[in-house]
Amino acid sequence: MHDEVPEVPSVIPMTNRKDRTMRQHKRGKAMAAALVATTAALTAAPATSAFAAEGDPGTSPVFIGPMLRLFSFGATVGIPTACQAGTAAIGSGAGEYGLAQASSGLIDAINNACDTISTQGEQYVEMGQAMDDPASALNQYLNGPIQQFADTITQFGTAYSSAIAPFGPTVAGFGGTIAFFEGS
Repeated sequence: MHDEVPEVPSVIPMTNRKDRTMRQHKRGKAMAAALVATTAALTAAPATSAFAAEGDPGTSPVFIGPMLRLFSFGATVGIPTACQAGTAAIGSGAGEYGLAQASSGLIDAINNACDTISTQGEQYVEMGQAMDDPASALNQYLNGPIQQFADTITQFGTAYSSAIAPFGPTVAGFGGTIAFFEGS
């Protein structure tokens, strides 16, 4: 007796075209949400650099000082924008895996916390700014590498703008965003 081997079809049937299109559409929405979140993060830092003059006249430690200035400005603009971009990314990602219903509680909690921070957060930012001076000792070690990295990114975006078109100006401008995080 010979064991019968079942015949294997020569072509494996593809999934339903509508299902595949829906998955691609969901991935596109997740990518769009990630792009919006990234764009918000990248454009928020340079936009707030004009507010640096309003800050305290003392020293500002690398990364900490600029972030506190960003949060200071962001109490009414930046925090809600960042929160909405973050919750949009979470919602899109959860929807991609069929977890939209399960993630709604998390998204609501984040939105409630963001509302509280945007209305009461300024006092905590001011407390942080009052206590950040000791961290300014890092400026002498980190400002140089941050500036060098920012310059490299700017030069890359400028020199290779045609090769990475249409993103050349964006990459070159990102050097300014990196430089924003230097201490003063």
